[in-house]
Amino acid sequence: MDTATLIATAVAIAGTAGGYVSGRSTVTIQAEAINALRTKVDLQQGIIDTIPGLQSEIAVLQGLVTQRANVEKVIEIVERTEAKVDELVHGSGGDRGERD
Repeated sequence: MDTATLIATAVAIAGTAGGYVSGRSTVTIQAEAINALRTKVDLQQGIIDTIPGLQSEIAVLQGLVTQRANVEKVIEIVERTEAKVDELVHGSGGDRGERD
C-alpha cells in the first residue's frame, strides 16, 4: 500500500469515528433537552392541577364576602328598628306616666 491510500483510509476512519462521536453527543444533548422540557411540563401541570382547588377556595371566599355584606345590611336594619322601638318606648312611657 502506498502512503496516499493509507492517509485516505485513516482520514475516512477518523471522519467516521468523528461523525459517530459527534452524533452521540448530539443525541445526548437532545435527550437532556427533552428531559428538561418534560420536567418543566410536569411542573406546569402541577401548577395547573392546583387551579380547581383555588377556584373552590375563591368561591368560598366570595360567598363569605357576600354573606358579610348581608350581615352589614342586617345590622343596619336592626339599628333602625332599635331606634324606632326606643322612640316608641320613650314616647309611650311619657304618656303612661301622665295617665298614672
